[in-house]
Amino acid sequence: MRSIAFALFAFASTHAGSAQDARKDISDNAQAAISVCLAFYSIVADCAGNDAKSHMQAAAAIEQLSKMSAKASSAARLQPADAQLRLDLNTFDQRALIGDSCAGIATLRARYADQCGELMDKAASQ
Repeated sequence: MRSIAFALFAFASTHAGSAQDARKDISDNAQAAISVCLAFYSIVADCAGNDAKSHMQAAAAIEQLSKMSAKASSAARLQPADAQLRLDLNTFDQRALIGDSCAGIATLRARYADQCGELMDKAASQ
């Protein structure tokens, strides 16, 4: 009887930890996706120039994504410095993709606009 109780306890402990690990992994993945979109909208805002509407839309997205990133980082137990490094790497990668020139913003939009738009739509519906 003791061995059955111990086995049930061990099973419950293992699955409780697995559920927490799964939630942490999901939060980490969400934060990673958010970071990609934060970098994207930051570059879009930088390249908006005189287009006030585009700049305002990007700024609103940045504000929303920043809040989402903080929540996801906390849930994933991600250190602020690690989240910042992830954002910096995404920004560097995306700027390299467009040759660090706003002339290549169409390339960046083609790659990230749909996925980041979907992320923003999901955030708005929650």
